[in-house]
Amino acid sequence: MDKRIESIKDFLQSIHNKFSLMKFKCEYDSINHTYIIEVHPQEEFTANNDYISLESDFWDKFENEHQGYYLLFVTKDSLNHVSIPAFSIGYEEINEIIQPAQMSKFEFNFSLASEHIYAGENNYALAA
Repeated sequence: MDKRIESIKDFLQSIHNKFSLMKFKCEYDSINHTYIIEVHPQEEFTANNDYISLESDFWDKFENEHQGYYLLFVTKDSLNHVSIPAFSIGYEEINEIIQPAQMSKFEFNFSLASEHIYAGENNYALAA
């Protein structure tokens, strides 16, 4: 398995072992080379200083060891969230690892206009 995924899994499992209420889902965005990690519950993500310190240390270490790859920690209420998890920690209902070919689909959930414009498409308004 990918060394990056293994290091993320090991870190998240150690956090879950230390703070048993915390759960994680991870998705890989192959376009931006970003691992999105959704953290639950939000209160632990924002108020647990021990967790925050460990996350910060791991983030620094990961990005130094795996240059060109990034981590993004989010909550379920963030604009970005995990749609197709590659793996999870602490969730019993998600126990299947998605293969790398399936991990390439990624969805950003922005609340901006959802109009799709394709190359070569002309949008003209006709007036009568």
